[in-house]
Amino acid sequence: MIFQFLKRHDGSVCVIYASSGCRELFELEPEVLQIDFQALNKLIHPQDVQAFEESIAISCTTGEPWHWEGRMITNSGKLKWIQGTSRPEQQPSGDMIWDGLFTDITDRKLAQEKLQESEAHYKAILDAIPDLMFRISRDGEYLDFKGEGANVTIPRNEIVGKNLQDLLPVDVALKSQKAIAKTLDSKTLQTCEYQLPTPLGMRDYEARLVVSGQDEVLAIVRDITERKQTEVALRNLAQKFTKVFRSSPNPISISTLAEGRYIEVNDSFVKQAGYEPHEAIGRTAFDLNIWVNQSDRTTVLQELQKHGVIRNMEFEFRRKSGEIRTGLFSAEVIDLDGIPCLLSVNHDITERKKAEVALRESEEKFSKAFRSSPNPITILTLKDARYVEVNDTFVQITGFSREEVIGRTRNELNSWVNPSDCARVEQMLQEQGFIRNLETELYTKTGEVRVVLFSAEVITLGGEPCMLCVTNDITERKQAEELLRLSSKRDRLLAQTLSRIRSSLNLDEILQTTVNEVRQFLETDRVFIASKQAHNPSGVLAESVNPKYPSVLNWRNEDKTFLQEIKTVLKSNQVRIVEDTTQIAASPKLKAVYKQFQTRATLAVPIMQGEELFGALVANQCSEPRHWTAIEIDLLQQMSQQVAIAIQQGQLYQELGQLNTNLERQVEERTAQLQQKMQELQELNRVKDVVLHTVSHELRTSVMGNLMVLNNLLNRGLGTRDWGLGTGQESNIQTNQLASTSSSSAIANRQSLIPVPCSIIERMIQGNDRQLEMIESLLELHSTEAQGIVLHREVVSFSSLVGTIIRDLEPMLTQHHSSVTNLVPDDLPLVIADPAHLQKVFVNLLAHSWQHNPPGVKFTLKATVETGMIRCSIQNDGVGMSKLECDRLFDLYVREPQARCSTRIGLKMYLCRQIIRAQGGEIGVSSNRKRGLTFHFTLPLATPP
Repeated sequence: MIFQFLKRHDGSVCVIYASSGCRELFELEPEVLQIDFQALNKLIHPQDVQAFEESIAISCTTGEPWHWEGRMITNSGKLKWIQGTSRPEQQPSGDMIWDGLFTDITDRKLAQEKLQESEAHYKAILDAIPDLMFRISRDGEYLDFKGEGANVTIPRNEIVGKNLQDLLPVDVALKSQKAIAKTLDSKTLQTCEYQLPTPLGMRDYEARLVVSGQDEVLAIVRDITERKQTEVALRNLAQKFTKVFRSSPNPISISTLAEGRYIEVNDSFVKQAGYEPHEAIGRTAFDLNIWVNQSDRTTVLQELQKHGVIRNMEFEFRRKSGEIRTGLFSAEVIDLDGIPCLLSVNHDITERKKAEVALRESEEKFSKAFRSSPNPITILTLKDARYVEVNDTFVQITGFSREEVIGRTRNELNSWVNPSDCARVEQMLQEQGFIRNLETELYTKTGEVRVVLFSAEVITLGGEPCMLCVTNDITERKQAEELLRLSSKRDRLLAQTLSRIRSSLNLDEILQTTVNEVRQFLETDRVFIASKQAHNPSGVLAESVNPKYPSVLNWRNEDKTFLQEIKTVLKSNQVRIVEDTTQIAASPKLKAVYKQFQTRATLAVPIMQGEELFGALVANQCSEPRHWTAIEIDLLQQMSQQVAIAIQQGQLYQELGQLNTNLERQVEERTAQLQQKMQELQELNRVKDVVLHTVSHELRTSVMGNLMVLNNLLNRGLGTRDWGLGTGQESNIQTNQLASTSSSSAIANRQSLIPVPCSIIERMIQGNDRQLEMIESLLELHSTEAQGIVLHREVVSFSSLVGTIIRDLEPMLTQHHSSVTNLVPDDLPLVIADPAHLQKVFVNLLAHSWQHNPPGVKFTLKATVETGMIRCSIQNDGVGMSKLECDRLFDLYVREPQARCSTRIGLKMYLCRQIIRAQGGEIGVSSNRKRGLTFHFTLPLATPP
C-alpha cells in the first residue's frame, strides 16, 4: 500500500493519501484511514505498538528514513507481518510529511521462523563436529569417550570412569565443572575455552557442552590452536595499521572476502554506520542490513575479479537507524596470513549529493523567479556596472530591448535621474554588500521619470563579482499617496471652513481665512473672492496674494461692457480653467487685465445663490503657466459652495437680526399687556376671596341659626305633630327666647300659631344640614386650593387603622341600617398616612353610597400589597354607574340639577382625591359586573428603618 502521512508541528497526525492496497493489506477502506489514523493503530499487535510509535518519533526528530517491521491483527482475526518504509520531508510550516510503502512480509517471516527452527535442530550436530566427544556426568565423571579421527593416543579405558580432576589441571577442571553445571541448569549450549600442556607445547582447546541426558552432558572438544594463532597473527597485523586505520576521516573496514565478515572497523565507520565495534565485528554486511541493494555486493565482487580493485563506486548504504546514505566505495583485496580479505573505504557524499540537488533546484528556482518576477531584475558587473542579464519585466517597464541593454554600462544608458545615487549605491555595496529599498528615480527609454525602490546584493557569477538588482516601481503608489495627502488636506480644509461657517457669523473673517488657506493649499500666487454686489469699487470681498505680485483689492473698473463679459464667462462655465493666459482667445480688455496683474494661469469658479450669480472664487498663478489638477478644481468648486453658504448665512443673520429686533419689541409689548392682565386677575381673585369668605360666613351663620331654631322646635314638640310657627313677627324668635318661654304662655298663645308637621321640620333640618355641609366643603376646598392639604402623617398599621375607623362609624352605619364585612388581613405592612383625613375619606365614600341607595346597603373591605403600595377596596351591593360617571366622579365640576350626584357630594368626592393624592396614592371607582360599586385607593408603605 502506498501512503502519505502528515505530522503537524502541534503534534496532530493524519493520513493524507492511502492507495487501494489498504483494503487487501489492512481490510480497511482508504477513506477510513484518511479520516481516522487511530484505525491503523488499533490493528497493531500490542507488543509492537511502542516500537511503531518510537520509530515515527525517531524519524521525525532526526529526519532519517522511517523503517518498521511488526505484526498486525486485521478485523477478520488474521495475523500479518507488515514492513513499513518511508522518506520524511520537512515542510516550510514545520510539518513533516512521509511518502512511503507498507508491504506484507508474512510469508518471509514464516520462512525465517522455519529456518530458525531448522538451524536450532541441526545446530547441536553442526557444533559437535570437533575431534573429541565426551559424555560427562554432573559431578565430572567421564561416562563415555569417542576419539576417532582425533590426534589422541590415550586409551579409552584410561578416560572412562575417571573424574575431571584426575585428568585435568585444577583450574581447568574447576572451569569445566562450572560449565557442566550451567549447561544442565540452563538447558542451553555452553562453550568453554582453555589451554593444556602437551608434548607439542601449550595447545588451545574449545569445549562445547550440550545436555545429552539426565544429569549428563555431551562435551565436544576441538583443538583451536591454529585458529587462535591465526587470530593473533591477524590482530598483530591490524595493529601495524592501527594509527592510520583509526585516524582516517573516512570509514574503513576489513572483512573476509569470501563471507564479507567484518574483522575490524575504525571509528569513522562506527560514526557513519551507527554500529559499535562489538556489534559489527564477526558479522557480515548482510547481517547488519547495510546494503540497500544486495546486488551491489555481487557487483563489487565482479569488479574485484575483473580489475582487482574498486575506486569510487557510488552506492547506497543503510545506517543502523535505517537512514539511507550515499557513499563512494573503494576496495582492494589484501592477504592477512594467507586469508583473502577486503580493505574497504567508504566516503559519505550524501550531503554533497543533497547540495548538488539543492543547487540545481536553487538555480532552477532562481531562473524561474528571475524570468517571471513582476519586478524588473538585472545583473550587472560590479567592476564597471555593465549589464549581464535583464528580465522581461525590465524590458516592458523601461522600453529598452534586451539587445539595447546587455553589454552596455549603466552610464551609457543614462537611466538614473540623479547621478549621485549611482555613487551612493557603489559605496553601500562596498561597505555592507547589499542595499534594501533605496528610493530613487529612473528614466525610461521615452524619458519618463519613474520612482522606484532599489535593492541590490553582491553575487559571484562565473568567478566575477556582480550585483543582482531588483527595482520595485512605486510611481503609481507615490502618486496615489500624494493624491491621498492632497485629498486629506482638502477634506480637512473643507471641514475647517464648514466649521467656521457654522460657529462664526463674522462673514469678513470667514472669507479672508478661506482665501488664505486655499492659496496655501494650492501653493499659488493669488486667491480672491469677487462679488458684483460688493460695496468697494473693485468688487473684491477678500484676497490673499504673494507680496511679489500686485493686489486686485483696490482695482477699479467702471467699464460695464468688460464687467458684463466677465459675468457672461462665469455664468456660461461651471468652472473656468486657463492654464496659459497667453495661449487663449480673449478680448483685448481681458488680456490687458491679465497683463496688468501678471496672471499666467487662472482657475475661477462661480459663486451661485440659487440661479443668480453672486460672484466668483478665483485662483491665479503669476510666476508661470500651470496645469490645474482635478483635485484642485474640485477643491475650488466645493469651497465656492461653502462661500455661498457663508454669504447666504450672513444675509440670513442680518434678516434674523432685524426679525429679532422686531420680535423683542413685540415681546416687550405683550409682556406689558400680560403684566396688566395679571394685575387685573390678581385683583379679581382677591375680590373673589373676599366675596367667598363673606358669603360663606353669612350663609353659615344663617344656616346654623335656622338649625338651632328648628331643633328647638322639634325638641319642644313633646312627641306631638301640631307645632306651628307664628304668622309674622313670631318667625324671628331666637332659640334662647324659645327656651325661656313658659308652657303657660305657649298654651295661651296657641291660638296665634300655625300648625306645622314634625316631618316638615325634620326635612327642613336635613336641608339646612346639607347646606351647612356644602358650605363647609366649599370652605375646605378653598383652603385646600390656596394653602394645600395639611397632613399629619404617621406610620400606622393599616388593618388596625381600618378597624378603628369602622368602630367610629358604627352610629352612622346603624342609622342607615348598613353592615361592613372587614376582610383586611392583620399582617399587612405598615403604611404612612394621616388617620383623621383617611377617616374623612371613608365617611365621604360611605356617604356617597347611602345617598344613592336605600337603607340596608352592605359594604366589604379588602386590602392587598402591590409594588410598594397597599391597595384598599370598598365594595357595596347597591346600584352601579356608567363608565362616564365613574371616570368623572372625583372631578371638580358643577353638577346638573338632575344629576345623580349632588354638588355637595361631588365636592366631597373631589376632596377625597385631593387627600389621597396628598398622601402619595391614587383613588378611583368602578362599577361591578352584577351590581354595586367598588371604590379603591392606594397608600405608600412605610420605608424600612
